[in-house]
Amino acid sequence: MQRGADPRVQDLLERFAHHAPLDALESDAIDHLRGLLEASVAPFARTTLPVHVTASAVVLDATRDVVLLHLHRRLGRWLQPGGHIESAERPEDAAVRETIEETAVAVRHPRSGPVIVHLDEHPGPDGHLHLDLRYLLMADADAPAVGNGEATGAGPGPTLRWEDADGVARHADPSLARAVAALHRRIPAIDLD
Repeated sequence: MQRGADPRVQDLLERFAHHAPLDALESDAIDHLRGLLEASVAPFARTTLPVHVTASAVVLDATRDVVLLHLHRRLGRWLQPGGHIESAERPEDAAVRETIEETAVAVRHPRSGPVIVHLDEHPGPDGHLHLDLRYLLMADADAPAVGNGEATGAGPGPTLRWEDADGVARHADPSLARAVAALHRRIPAIDLD
């Protein structure tokens, strides 16, 4: 692939040149991401199979040290909000858009700019793989909703919840617990305001 063709590719290659992986799983995902970015004509397109890049958010209320989870409609599991990147959309913008669509909670990047706290590789529907860029987004747990959001629940009861790291480990997907651990390791270097 010609690196200059998509500025998102060069941006991610530069970001991951200095990204310290949390563990061997994230290190392997980073290697896979680099290979995809250097070889694929369309690494962000959901039609790029068997693997493509997605974006999600670890939404933090820093005043209470809790993160936002939503009950995923199809999977029936507590996850971070996120999804596919639209054509020509920057991954960090996709994380914000998907979070607002899925939760109706107002979110923003830290004042210092977008921060990727974790990269996870996991199966998507139909057997393909997602290389999921997990961005830190800021919100107040009492922040007003910005819209109706998607009906993400798999049944009656709440479809959103705020959890601390222990609650994430108990209730959410294990890869999200790893992302929260990565976030806590990176927090001292991030301007959270």
